[in-house]
Amino acid sequence: LEEGFEVTIASPSVKKLQTVSHDFVEGMETYVEKPAYGLDSHASFAEIDPTQYDGLIIPGGRAPEYIRM
Repeated sequence: LEEGFEVTIASPSVKKLQTVSHDFVEGMETYVEKPAYGLDSHASFAEIDPTQYDGLIIPGGRAPEYIRM
């Protein structure tokens, strides 16, 4: 969306999705997870017809696990 592409954000149900950012904190060797921005999904998975799309992007992080479950 930020780059001007026409997209459909889908999730198991239509809802607000909360993103997070991973950042390093001084003195720690591992990153911490911080709340980032929220975005609204446009459609539920059940509403999606894959033949109407040119591609699929599944973001990293916990999204693939969430989708599988």
